[in-house]
Amino acid sequence: MEAIVSLLLDVEEESPAIITHQYPPLTQDGASLVITACIMMVLTTLWTIMRLVSRQITGNSFQLEDYLYFAGQLLYYGVATCFILGVVIGGAGHDVAVLDPDLHISHFVKIFLSAQVMYASALLAIKLSIIVLMQRIFSRSSSWFQYTSWVAIFLSCAWALYTALLGFVICKPVQSAWDIHVPKTGCGDYTISFSAVAVFDIITDVVIVVLPIKVVSGLQMARAHKIATSVVFGAGFITVIFSGVRLYYTLTADFVNITKGFASASVSGVLQSGIAVMVASSPMLRPVFDRTIVRWLSLSIGSGSRTTDAPHSKSHGPATVGSRPGQLGPHVRSDGFKQMSDSDENLAWEMQGLGNLKQKRTTPTSHAFAEADLSRNASPGPSDDAGIAVTRTVVVER
Repeated sequence: MEAIVSLLLDVEEESPAIITHQYPPLTQDGASLVITACIMMVLTTLWTIMRLVSRQITGNSFQLEDYLYFAGQLLYYGVATCFILGVVIGGAGHDVAVLDPDLHISHFVKIFLSAQVMYASALLAIKLSIIVLMQRIFSRSSSWFQYTSWVAIFLSCAWALYTALLGFVICKPVQSAWDIHVPKTGCGDYTISFSAVAVFDIITDVVIVVLPIKVVSGLQMARAHKIATSVVFGAGFITVIFSGVRLYYTLTADFVNITKGFASASVSGVLQSGIAVMVASSPMLRPVFDRTIVRWLSLSIGSGSRTTDAPHSKSHGPATVGSRPGQLGPHVRSDGFKQMSDSDENLAWEMQGLGNLKQKRTTPTSHAFAEADLSRNASPGPSDDAGIAVTRTVVVER
């Protein structure tokens, strides 16, 4: 009996087998990260294409925010690619103990640093794109908005610099960040340092999201349009939610066995940065949605506040034809007029100058009216002939 107990106590756990293949098998977390990264690359590309189509529809030239956005899109491709390579080559999702140091770990640490730098750069470009867009749209807004927007730019740059450099300076010497053969002589607190990235990001995003919502809430515009505009700009709160999820994974991460938790934690990162790219394009996509979804559903926020559906009437009013090209189909008004909607405008075009809260401005529109009356109802005159008398007038409303 004693021999049996002694034998049981002396049993040692078998060491896990080292993975010697160049490409480690995918774990469930690793596969989830790869699939998520691929899906988000497709979605962000689709949003970018729609942004380009919207520019073509409106005929507007590219602005600074567009170039910042395109830079952010390219950097996002780099972020997603790094996450995929971290799984396929670096073995993310596996325990550090089962990965070959020279074959997998050495690649993983380099990919990790690259992902951090590109992640910070991509989100910085996207944040700046959104801020520059708001500065242009609300250029006549209050001094509070102008001051706060520059504070948001400063916070975004400071956050990006901190995030990009953290992986290099958290341990000494700096070379140990990418060379596993260089011993680390001293390291900071990984949990606190990387959690600060998410906390700082949340603060910056909240400032950026609150900026336009506060201004839009004071504009004199239709309630439906005001709500829709607030929703478009307020979509940035989605990135705040994913930043909170990323903070949770950072607080619970095991930085000793970093490859194990990297895959699951990075899913929130690739979603957050991808959604940020999509949110940055959303205010510019109205022309595309009006020509697709809105046309199919016969709905338009831009025309809904000015036109209403009416039942068939026996009276026949004059036809109203909008002067802007590329508009949607006619809408029948209760007074018999038919008016073409002007929903080809994008949100930025519509809101230019609305930042001046002290003065209500109305975009000039022109309508050509064709009026027809039977000759028997016309006033008698020397040229009163049988038939239809047609009078065409142009009225400009401001």
